[in-house]
Amino acid sequence: MKDNILLSKIVANSSITCWAQAYSTLNLYVVISLEKESSEESIASYGKIILEKIQREFFALEEKNLKNVKSAVTKTVEGINADTSYSIVLATIINNTLYIVTAGEGAVALKRKGKIGIVAQGSKMQILSFSGNLENSDILIIETHGFFKKIPHARLSELTDNLRTLEISENLAPIIHGGSIGNEAAIVLEYQKTTSFETRQDSLESESFQKTSPEVQLRKIAFPKISFPKINIQSLEKIFRLAVFKRKTVIVTAIVVLSLLFIVGIAFERTKQEQKKNAVFLESVLSPAQNKYNDGVALLNVNKNLAEDNLQSAKQLLEASKAKFKEGSVESQKIEGLLLQINEKLNGIRTTSVKDQKLVFDVKSSSKIKQIEQINIKGGDLSIIDSNANLIIASKDDGKIGKEIALDAENSKKITGDDNYIFVLTDSTVHRIDRQNKTDKKIIDLTGNSGYGGMDTFLGNVYVLNNKTVEKYTDPNFKQSSYLINEVSLDNPVSLSIDGSVWILEASGKIRKFTKGAEETFSIMGLTKKIGKNSIIYTDIDFGSIYVLDKDNQAIISIDKKGQYQNQWDLRSMGKINSFCVDEKNKKIFVSTTTQVFSFSF
Repeated sequence: MKDNILLSKIVANSSITCWAQAYSTLNLYVVISLEKESSEESIASYGKIILEKIQREFFALEEKNLKNVKSAVTKTVEGINADTSYSIVLATIINNTLYIVTAGEGAVALKRKGKIGIVAQGSKMQILSFSGNLENSDILIIETHGFFKKIPHARLSELTDNLRTLEISENLAPIIHGGSIGNEAAIVLEYQKTTSFETRQDSLESESFQKTSPEVQLRKIAFPKISFPKINIQSLEKIFRLAVFKRKTVIVTAIVVLSLLFIVGIAFERTKQEQKKNAVFLESVLSPAQNKYNDGVALLNVNKNLAEDNLQSAKQLLEASKAKFKEGSVESQKIEGLLLQINEKLNGIRTTSVKDQKLVFDVKSSSKIKQIEQINIKGGDLSIIDSNANLIIASKDDGKIGKEIALDAENSKKITGDDNYIFVLTDSTVHRIDRQNKTDKKIIDLTGNSGYGGMDTFLGNVYVLNNKTVEKYTDPNFKQSSYLINEVSLDNPVSLSIDGSVWILEASGKIRKFTKGAEETFSIMGLTKKIGKNSIIYTDIDFGSIYVLDKDNQAIISIDKKGQYQNQWDLRSMGKINSFCVDEKNKKIFVSTTTQVFSFSF
């Protein structure tokens, strides 16, 4: 487990020509101050640039030793303007070793066992390095030159006497803020070595129980001397036997009650032990995972690759352990809660904003289509249909309409195409439109059937997806046959696309791959958010990836054909997207709302 670091920061207010900052993240601690003679450029903005460069140089290091850390600071300082004076002190703790690099004047004071001394002090225009081992409860004060100058060593010793981290900051802050120049900053850091813990099980001490029976004492009764009627001996015998039976019943009941208490006590103690085991195990999983998550979040604006590595490590740790806890238990809920946060951050890292957005088509330019149902670019041109079986063939570059065709059909749903034809699926038919002469022909009659969710074409054949199977219609007569073999069962399929293999997307978000009718093993790896129910899949024979329009989450997801998640584009700024198609060769994606078609580059 990581060592604990307690810290607080003291930073003076910036002035027009002076700026200071105290920064910490992960195991990086930096104090920095900059001073300029003129104020033409914002000193604060420039300071943030230098601080960000320090972070980039530091976290880019594969091995963080003293030599490499010094090199990172040197590269940063080389970029500082000649008219700017600087004081930089960088510290990092690897295991229990403290590395310090100073650029310009600055200092680090160490308080150990009640005594304080300067362990590192920089020199003007020089880059110096220091290292040493830390001990438990050591307190470091990392200071810019302005801070060190305002509170010299002798006075610092008095102000920190018998005080802990927060108390030291509270004692020093008023002095720094009183008449500050703007170049004063410090980090007060307390190092606490974390000791490893062992899993301990409390021993179960069984209480000894003594089996006791109540004593029955008969009172002596003095009877008056009177005559008695004759006593029935058999009745007295019954009464005696009843008394003995009751006495035995009391004893047995007491034994049973005590036995039950003993068993319940053991069960309770075992449950208590199990809870302790779970708590210890949860801590051994949750704590490092939380640390990895925190590290990843801290790196998001510095190095996204490192941030993703940390988040993925946290995710793998949690997923490997969550099966060991009962579903719905407190421990399981804690793990699921952290997993949700991790997945949200991973999803944010991998989401790409839309760039080079361009309006290609608007229904205002059409005399027939008022509401877009679906779009397609397979075969070259941009094809657009509405729900009333109106078709537009337009340029995918500028949306200029080449032909508008009213099909002899109703309720058009899907559109696809190849180099020679455009195919349109309606409620009861499939139409084929010749690209050259723009003639429309009904080639497949689907009357009496329902539940069609997708259609695509390959080598002139048409493949139609219904809620149970894939129907194949073979050119030229379009005779129907079943494409799937081996009695495959589909679970609520919603979309289909073909690249030689048939890719089927189910409402659950599962993608299934079939080649020559037989299912191949395929699973998605690295996707952090489940694909929504209302989605469309898209690919082609010369594509390297498959693409999914997740209409529920308003995103397009790309996955390579081995199942590895690649990227996704956030579409929320473009309106409610209902259809899409991809030109992978020219790196363009086309999307449509009910009234417009847009393209963007990727």
